[in-house]
Amino acid sequence: MTSLYNLNTLAIVAFALAFLVQVSLGDIACENLNEDSCAFAISSTGKRCVLEKHLRRSGEEVYICRTSEIEADKLKDWIETDECIGGCGVDRNSLNFMIAPAMPPF
Repeated sequence: MTSLYNLNTLAIVAFALAFLVQVSLGDIACENLNEDSCAFAISSTGKRCVLEKHLRRSGEEVYICRTSEIEADKLKDWIETDECIGGCGVDRNSLNFMIAPAMPPF
């Protein structure tokens, strides 16, 4: 009987640990990121996250993180560190910019 109790306890503990690992390693969805971690992030699908600025009717500026159609080559589930971003001299608060495909080359 004690052996059965220990086996059940072990199974419960193993299940709990597996659940906690999954939660801590959860997938990155750009739409769930805040404005401080959006730029230079890559979602679990391998697509880049972009920070967009929207203007509400009230005049308030709202920043939204979205998934772009641009795919990263070999990375998934990645948020670049502040140290790396600072070392490269770029700004994490960079906003999305679009280049018109019909724009003539320089």
